[in-house]
Amino acid sequence: MGTTTEIAWTDATYNPWWGCTRISTGCLHCYAEGLAKRWGHRVWGPDAPRRTFGAAHWAEPLRWDRDARAAGTCRRVFCGSMCDWLEDRRDLDAERTRLGHLIESTSGLDWQLLTKRPENLARLSPWPTGTHPAHAWVGTTVEHQATATARLDALCAYPAAVRFVSAEPLIGAIDLRPWLSRLHWVIVGGESGPGRRELDLAAAERIVRDCQDAGIAVFVKQDSGARTGQQGRIPDTWFVREFPGHRPSNSAAA
Repeated sequence: MGTTTEIAWTDATYNPWWGCTRISTGCLHCYAEGLAKRWGHRVWGPDAPRRTFGAAHWAEPLRWDRDARAAGTCRRVFCGSMCDWLEDRRDLDAERTRLGHLIESTSGLDWQLLTKRPENLARLSPWPTGTHPAHAWVGTTVEHQATATARLDALCAYPAAVRFVSAEPLIGAIDLRPWLSRLHWVIVGGESGPGRRELDLAAAERIVRDCQDAGIAVFVKQDSGARTGQQGRIPDTWFVREFPGHRPSNSAAA
């Protein structure tokens, strides 16, 4: 959990638990897995336990919600930087239900629920069909065309007020045009850190231009580089940072 974060497209991060299992090439250099291991938590892989939390952790977003309401703003919260909220494990069902109740209780926050498993939305979402909260955005990560093709139909079929795509790390060309009419926001970014794979600038620019042509908000996060947030080789002409037109936010990047 982070009250502040270096992730440019959000204001804070929240994780109902820690741990996950790699499922695609985008997971190769997973920063969350590396971070968990550095802190001594063996929570990655299908047989590893997940790290869960107590009451103080679950109360923190309630404070964020109160502060946002008092300030007359809306805070964006990314869930989850250290897990996948739709991982299909029965030992996580209670935590997922608890997350649903927490989100319902914090309508002063915009929750950015990101998953690599959108095929589980209809089955594992804590909300019955037609009751998904408007302030709970739903997104999926795609790193190349194969993952876009595999994941975006499931995402776009789900009735969320805001559906978004995180094309990061973008390691191959993606044509998002078949789905853009059902999306509200697209994030584009390169990989950072050791072993990073280079961002294909032409592929990234195509996504930006396609979103602009379709009138979809697009947020260019970073070039591939040693550190996060670097503009690097990305020209000013398409280094744009937009958010979906939902409601006012306190984000400096908005």
